[in-house]
Amino acid sequence: MHSYDADFSHRASVPSLCKLFVEAAWRHAEQLGVGFRQLSAQRRFWVLSRMAVEVERYPSWGEEVTLVTWPRDAGSIFALRDFEILSANGGRLVGGSSAWLVLDARTRRPQRMKPIAASIPALTHKSALNQDPEKLDPVKNGRQEMKTTAHYSAVDVNGHVNSVNYVSWILDSYPLEFHRAHCVRSLQINFLCETLGGEEISVLTAKDRTGVFHHSIVKSAGQETCRALMRWEEVSACTPRAPTTGQAQG
Repeated sequence: MHSYDADFSHRASVPSLCKLFVEAAWRHAEQLGVGFRQLSAQRRFWVLSRMAVEVERYPSWGEEVTLVTWPRDAGSIFALRDFEILSANGGRLVGGSSAWLVLDARTRRPQRMKPIAASIPALTHKSALNQDPEKLDPVKNGRQEMKTTAHYSAVDVNGHVNSVNYVSWILDSYPLEFHRAHCVRSLQINFLCETLGGEEISVLTAKDRTGVFHHSIVKSAGQETCRALMRWEEVSACTPRAPTTGQAQG
């Protein structure tokens, strides 16, 4: 893991893990002939709709890891893709599952997945989490923890806010002291509609009786754009490690 993948704990940050997952998905889609360039020619594009991530151990700064990804299934609307990050000895560090849509670039409406995914080899028997990413319930009695604007750095090649930026916004809504004492053990997130550059958003948070944090990101006009669930643990459970060398590995 590179230095820019890690936070103050010398461990990979949750957004950096999500970035690795998304980048791997894009690259593999290109190799399979259904990537950004191919779909752009058809005026269509991929969007991430749901994602679930479970961390067994955080990769450390300077640690060499391997990311593996594979298409798992394609239904009428969603294409499922799973991920694993493995240590140098092959042990699993992080697992993830995601659900993707293809949208029409003009209408922004979902397209039928079967014709698009017909040529994609899927490993239907192999599941990273043994479950699909779930549809999350609305947040009840959420309190506004942060307000911000979708600036230049948040907007991706499709002209809307990149999915990983929602994760960063949610994490930024927690106090720094909370991050120093806790780590995210699992994350589930649903993307409900796109956010465009210049739009203002608010992060709402509610904590349930089991200690799980529920989040909603809402535009200034009141439209909910993202919904998430985070499970945290004490930082001692994250097995932090110091950097192994001054030269980070990829």
